[in-house]
Amino acid sequence: LGAIVAGLVYVLLWVSWFGGSLVMELRETIQRVIPAGDKLGHFVLYGAIAFFAALLVRRWGWVLLSSLAIFGLGVFDELRQIGEVDRSVSATDLLANGLGIVAGVGAALVLLWLRARGISARDLTRRLKGTN
Repeated sequence: LGAIVAGLVYVLLWVSWFGGSLVMELRETIQRVIPAGDKLGHFVLYGAIAFFAALLVRRWGWVLLSSLAIFGLGVFDELRQIGEVDRSVSATDLLANGLGIVAGVGAALVLLWLRARGISARDLTRRLKGTN
């Protein structure tokens, strides 16, 4: 488990550092096409990371700890922008990160809950449609 957490932290640091640089190159295009695209990007990226982290660790205490670590990396990513000319620290980015983490963990927990009860995607689709 320790190796998984260490690997996750490494990947998050890499994504935080290099992913931010790659997104900066596309930032103007993204913001022209999608209003608030930057915030949506934060939400989706941190939500996806939290989703997969929750699926990996599965235990509630570890899910909480990994979520806090992911949010901490988001804070680190924002604070490292203090000295950069073309970047700025944003509380709304942190809010988008936090909401993404909550949504990602929530989706993972729902998926794990359904799996624990033996409910497949096909069963769920049938139940939602009202067919047997």
